[in-house]
Amino acid sequence: MIRLFDIVIITIQSPQNKSYNVNTVPINFTYETNNYFPSWWDSQATCIINKEKPFKINATIVGSRTETTSDGIKYTRWTLEGGTILSNLTDGTYFLVFQRPGNPAEPVVSANVSFTVDTAPPLLQILQPEHRTFNSSSIPLNFATNEPSSVSYSLDGLANVTVSENTTLTGLANGSHSLALYAADAGGNVVASEIVLFNVNALWWAPYGLVAVAAVVAVAAMVYLRIRQRSLRSKR
Repeated sequence: MIRLFDIVIITIQSPQNKSYNVNTVPINFTYETNNYFPSWWDSQATCIINKEKPFKINATIVGSRTETTSDGIKYTRWTLEGGTILSNLTDGTYFLVFQRPGNPAEPVVSANVSFTVDTAPPLLQILQPEHRTFNSSSIPLNFATNEPSSVSYSLDGLANVTVSENTTLTGLANGSHSLALYAADAGGNVVASEIVLFNVNALWWAPYGLVAVAAVVAVAAMVYLRIRQRSLRSKR
């Protein structure tokens, strides 16, 4: 007879090692044993969550197949499936352990998985731009979140643009604009910011005006120096 513990395999289909944005998570698993016929202790699996009191989950036979050892011994491989629902889960991290039912003569075979329940959307705040008029066609886009999130923005209702950090909005036309930010955390919780309305009134002549002012200052300085020099010479 092939010993049970030699080739027992427990496979966890659900939950998976990820974040869930709901507080109800299904448990689904399969395990295989090479008993000729699964005995009573094979019809249940023991489940332990966060090292708390274990509970039993029933499993049923869903199939079998005949296999042969390297020594030519034929045996039957049984597959069992089981599942239940974890409900009313609070936000946090969970560590789930499955164990093969307790035949005292056999060592325990186990499998485990960790997952997170996160039903709260991230906090998202637009730091810049503000509700005001800008005299430049390039303005900063600064934001803050309270957890790692995928952030995107929509300018004037156009398609979302994903950003990984603070950036600059460039090439903005004169006139009114609207800006909305969106953030999605690892659990898929999505939040939208309030819409920021702002105006752009970029003065096209501003750069040339600065150059003109600089030129006037330079000319004035030269005139002053020449007048000063003539004044000094006349005094001699």
